[in-house]
Amino acid sequence: LKLALEQCARYFAVADDGTVRIAESFLSPKVAHYNYDYFKGVDYVFDLTKPEGERVVSLTRNGPPVRPDDKLTLVMCDYRATGAGDFDFYCDCPRVRDIQTEVSELILSYLVEHPFVEIPKNHPHKTLY
Repeated sequence: LKLALEQCARYFAVADDGTVRIAESFLSPKVAHYNYDYFKGVDYVFDLTKPEGERVVSLTRNGPPVRPDDKLTLVMCDYRATGAGDFDFYCDCPRVRDIQTEVSELILSYLVEHPFVEIPKNHPHKTLY
């Protein structure tokens, strides 16, 4: 998970004036916003002033820090599970379950059951800069 978050932190860059922007590698040669992932069930903090590989400065689950020996199950599409988008470390993870329903079908089913969706103010994605 920490490797995945470090990969996601590469989505951001700090400009000379200190503002946060999308990294050029996610904009060119083509826009690749789909290679930035969100994670639910954990809280994490990036410090974009740190070098790549050290940007995840806090990773907690239900309060306590996530330890290197904690075992978590992640849900992802086949695209990500094959390591696409520079998430190649996922290829070494065991596959727990394979669901053959398209993500778009899952989203549509959810929206049919929940016609009003509210985005919480305290989104789990936090960035320090």
